[in-house]
Amino acid sequence: MILAANHRFNRLSLSLRGGLRETTYDGDPFAAARNFTHRKLTGRAAWAFRPTLAAFAEVGYDGRDRERPTLDDGLSRSSDGERVRLGLSFGQTGEVLRGEASLGYGRQRPDAAELPDVEIFLVDANLAWRITPLTSLLLTAETSIDETSLSGASASVSRRIGLAVRHAFRRHLIGEAGVTYASQEYVGSSLDEHEVELRGRAEYVVNRYWAFFSEARHNWFRSTAPDRDYEATSLRAGVRLRN
Repeated sequence: MILAANHRFNRLSLSLRGGLRETTYDGDPFAAARNFTHRKLTGRAAWAFRPTLAAFAEVGYDGRDRERPTLDDGLSRSSDGERVRLGLSFGQTGEVLRGEASLGYGRQRPDAAELPDVEIFLVDANLAWRITPLTSLLLTAETSIDETSLSGASASVSRRIGLAVRHAFRRHLIGEAGVTYASQEYVGSSLDEHEVELRGRAEYVVNRYWAFFSEARHNWFRSTAPDRDYEATSLRAGVRLRN
C-alpha cells in the first residue's frame, strides 16, 4: 500500500509519501522466520529555479519488523533507519537533459545488539542526456539497504551503476549498447558479490503500439564464496506492445 500527498507554493513544492508492505512465504515450514513488514515514510521539499531545474532535499524513515528471529543464528533482523538525500531534478521536458540525481546518507539499526549498524553513502541517478537529436546517453545509479538472513549479517548493501548509449539509425530503427556494474556487500559477513553485464539491443518500431526487438547480454558474476563464480550469455527476441 502506498499513499502520497503533494502541495505547491509557487516555486516551492512539498511532498509526503508513505508505504506499507507485507512479505509472507506461505507453505514454507520456515516461513515465520522470513516473513516481515516494511514501513517507509519520505518527505521532500523542492525549489524550482526554472521548469527544467530544481534542487531538492529528502528525509525518510525506514522500519522493518521480522515475525521471528532468523533460524541460522537466532537473531532478530527487525530494524529502524533513516535516509537523507540532496539532489537536482531536471524534469522530463528538457530538450537536452532529463531526470534527477542525488547524494545522501543512509543508516539502518538492527534491534539485535549482536548485529552491527549499517551506514552507507547513497548515490542515486536516472539521467538522460540528449547529445544529438539522434543520440542519447543514459546514466542510472541506485544504492539500497536490503534484507538478508545470512548468519551474522545485518543487511545486504546493493550498489548498481549503469551507462548506455541509445542511437536512432533510422526513424524506425533504434540501437542501444550499455554496461552495468552491480555489487552486493553483506555487512557483518565476509561475503561480497560483484557482477558486470554487457548488453546490446536493437528495436524496430512498427508504429506507436508495437515493435520488434532483439537483445544480447553477457554477465560475469564473482563471489567470495567458493564455487559461485559464473559467466552467462543470453539472447532474446520478441514483440513489445503498449497502449
